[in-house]
Amino acid sequence: MKYLIISLLFSTFFHGGHLAVYDLDIQDESIDLKFTIEKEDLLHFNWNKDCDLENMTALCVSNYLKEHVLLELNEQKIDFELEGAYTDHGHYVVKMNAKKENETIEKLTLKIDAFFEQDTHFKNRGRIKMNGKTKSYLFTKKKDRIEI
Repeated sequence: MKYLIISLLFSTFFHGGHLAVYDLDIQDESIDLKFTIEKEDLLHFNWNKDCDLENMTALCVSNYLKEHVLLELNEQKIDFELEGAYTDHGHYVVKMNAKKENETIEKLTLKIDAFFEQDTHFKNRGRIKMNGKTKSYLFTKKKDRIEI
């Protein structure tokens, strides 16, 4: 029992936290975005007073993401729509999608500057799945954009 308590204390103390994950699945005619954040982190932030986070969490978060996540394919901005949201083991998950032209991607730009106004040390992990391969990128306040 003593070992269990000690390991729980260490796991709590060393927990990464302050990280949101953005999984982008780019297919021929659509793009899926799955946003995941610890629910505790989400509720800790100061949200716009116009948005009732308690009763409209999915809408508040998806609107925030539309302002702070920019995906461009071949220099064309992709507009995501809310598909749904749920909680999973202490995490809040928002699923969004967008239509895409079935064309070769010459240039991909992804900018994620979410939550830096709340916590300058916050990190965003972007994972892009395209053509059967997944690549992962870390976005920080100093490096919030990638171009492929």
